Formats: sequence, C-alpha cells, structure tokens
Amino acid sequence: MSFPMQQVARITALVAGLATLTGCRPLPDNIAVSSVVAESIRGQLESGAGETSGGGEVAVQNPTGWATIRGLVKLSGQAPARSPLALSGADAPICSANGQLMSEEVLVGGNNELKNVLLLVSSEIRKEPGWVHDDYANTPPLLDEKSGFDQKNCVFLSRVFAMQASQTVRIYNSDNLGHNTKIAGGEGRGGQAAQAFNQLVAAGTSIDYSPGGACNLPMAVSCNIHPWMGAYMMVVDHPYFQVTGDDGVYVLANVPAGVDLELRAWHESKCSFSDSDGEWKKGRKLVKLEPGQELQLDLTVSLE
Repeated sequence: MSFPMQQVARITALVAGLATLTGCRPLPDNIAVSSVVAESIRGQLESGAGETSGGGEVAVQNPTGWATIRGLVKLSGQAPARSPLALSGADAPICSANGQLMSEEVLVGGNNELKNVLLLVSSEIRKEPGWVHDDYANTPPLLDEKSGFDQKNCVFLSRVFAMQASQTVRIYNSDNLGHNTKIAGGEGRGGQAAQAFNQLVAAGTSIDYSPGGACNLPMAVSCNIHPWMGAYMMVVDHPYFQVTGDDGVYVLANVPAGVDLELRAWHESKCSFSDSDGEWKKGRKLVKLEPGQELQLDLTVSLE
C-alpha cells in the first residue's frame, strides 16, 4: 500500500516528536524512532482505519473518556552507597554545619522504593476539548512555597522537579548565604522552548521563573557559587506527569482513553525500566486504555 507524500511527512513528524525523551541517563547522542509507535500508525493506515475520504489526510484519534495509570517504582538489587559531596570554597564550612552533604543520585525507601523517577505521557496532548480533564482546570499558575523550588544547606531540596509550561515556579533560597540558580533551558517539541535562567537569589529571598515553553528532556539546574549543587527540572505542556517521592508511588489521573499514549520514565542514573510485560525500550511504553480503566503499572529499575 502506498501513501501520499503529505501523509508520509506527517507520520514522520509525529513519530519523531514522540521519540525525543529517553529513559535513564546518560542519554544517547542519537535517539531512535519508536518502532512500537511506528508499527501502530502503519497498522492503522494499512487497515484503512486512519484515512479520511477527502484529501488523503490521516484522521487523528480523539479520546473516548478518561482512565488512570498508577504504579510503584522500585529499584532492583541493592542501592549503591551514598558518597560524600566534595565541598570547596569559603562557604564550605557553613554548608556542612549540619553534617556532611551526601550524594542524592539514587535515593530509596525501606523496601527499595525509588525516589525522583519522572513519569509522564510523552504523546501529543492536543489543546482541544476532550484531551485534558476538567479536574486540571484549576491548576495553580504559581507554584509557591508549598510546591516550589527551594535550596537549603547548599542543596536543592527538589532533586527532580516538574511543572507545566504555563506555570511559574517561585525559586526560594532558605539559606543565610547567596545562591546562583542556573537552569540550562531546553528544546521544545513543535513549539516554544523552555527558557534558560541564570539569576542570583540572595539569602532568604525568592525569585520567579516562567519557562514560557516545554522541554524534551529534563534540564540541568546548578549553582555557579557552589558547584556540588545539582538538580533537574522538567517542563511539560500538559498535566500528565509526576515525580516519585519517598514511597516510589506515581499516579497519572484522568489521562485520555481510547487513544494511543506513549508513557515515558526517566531517572538520572544509567539504568533500565521494566514491568510485568518486559523491558521498556529506552524508557517508553505504548498503551491504549479503555474509559474508566485503572491500570496498575509497577516498574522495576535496574542500574547498569
């Protein structure tokens, strides 16, 4: 079966857009197109299910309701021992006044629940009725002290932080010395990209950051004054994302049902993800949910 060139170009753009976020770090230089997504689209075309009767355009699926994805993320095997951070400079004695600062790359709970894993829907969520549930209509425009981004004892309190592109986050400095918060910025998918940010945050003050766009990958956050400080920030153009806490639990509530969704999982370490069906290729999995479905999707993370 042959397809019009316009149709082929549209498919290629869609598949490429879905392949921008990989799983665990370090990230590959070249990111392969998802064969699972490609096969799904090709299958629809070959069966004629995705075509219109007019100009040969592929009809975009529309949600038929809402579903929920939830799960528990656990580390396979023993977590590596946390190593002491190498502090330097005149502020080092102040920063370590409450004890030695330790690495936060891999943090687990008592039963190996893995913290700081980012889960999100990486498929395009259209800005049309029926694609985002009404429960998200009251999403706060400003993330303040209860859900903001803070730094205390010369450590970013949010190792992995996620927000919507339409939101503003208030960056706090709860220390009695100054910090420089530097956000790398990142490329967006088909729209405005998240802006870079590099500002001094004086002791006991705060400053607001409005990304103005989304990013394909978590952006590095650092402090030029205290080089051991590090974190990651992800900006998404829809509300279907979550970062696991101490309990390793995530919930993606009221996601669109009846359409193909690509799920992504990301952790800063070099690792791989799997569930009861097997390994997630490059940290991604394709699902299609029924309206009202509650999908339990537990993940196991293996360090490499």
